Amino acid sequence: MAEEITGNPPVEPAAPGDANNMAETGTEGGQAGETVPPKEGAAPQEKKTNPYGMFLPLILIFAVFYFLLIRPQKKKEQQRRELLDQVRKGDKVVTIGGIIGEISSLTDREVVLRLEDNTKIRITRSAVSKIIGAEENE
Repeated sequence: MAEEITGNPPVEPAAPGDANNMAETGTEGGQAGETVPPKEGAAPQEKKTNPYGMFLPLILIFAVFYFLLIRPQKKKEQQRRELLDQVRKGDKVVTIGGIIGEISSLTDREVVLRLEDNTKIRITRSAVSKIIGAEENE
């Protein structure tokens, strides 16, 4: 009577060598534990991805930024620090503002420049752009 209410015919168990049994269980002959190799044209099995493979592009981008941006900037900063440490009394220098003068005195933070007309100005040591050599002066 239950069959009449649902309208579905009763399902019979499949025979051990039946093709329907292979499709349902994925085994040949309906025996458990035996696997069937995938047939040609079947969808490929999902590959497991390496979790470190996702970070490889990020590591490469960081390496490019380091070698193209960070490293050259540190190198320039080191050269500038060395230049400011080499400044001595009597050196002719150019400031970042373009003022040319001779150093008459200096401290750790400040430099006093003497200009052509014996005018003296005080600037910060970091305002020195470059040291003019004797060959450029004449």
